[in-house]
Amino acid sequence: MAHHGSGELDEEFRKMLKKQEKNFGATERFPEGKLNEADEGEIKFGVTEKDGKVVLNFGKEIKWMAATPEQAKDLAGSLLNKAREAES
Repeated sequence: MAHHGSGELDEEFRKMLKKQEKNFGATERFPEGKLNEADEGEIKFGVTEKDGKVVLNFGKEIKWMAATPEQAKDLAGSLLNKAREAES
């Protein structure tokens, strides 16, 4: 099971995430083209570790995301790296 939330993050956690990436959220660009009518465009997000958990911060509420094979591999690598950090 994983944790999830739709509310705001506490101040300490928000500060930690800001250090990682300044521009989370939608960019309003479609660099890979539009997937379908529900596609809202590119989103920048961060992957970090907190209290032994791997955390993804999308900067906004999202229902789904799609990625090219290369982007999916990059995400998998980031998740594995943060999982290793969380274990230590």
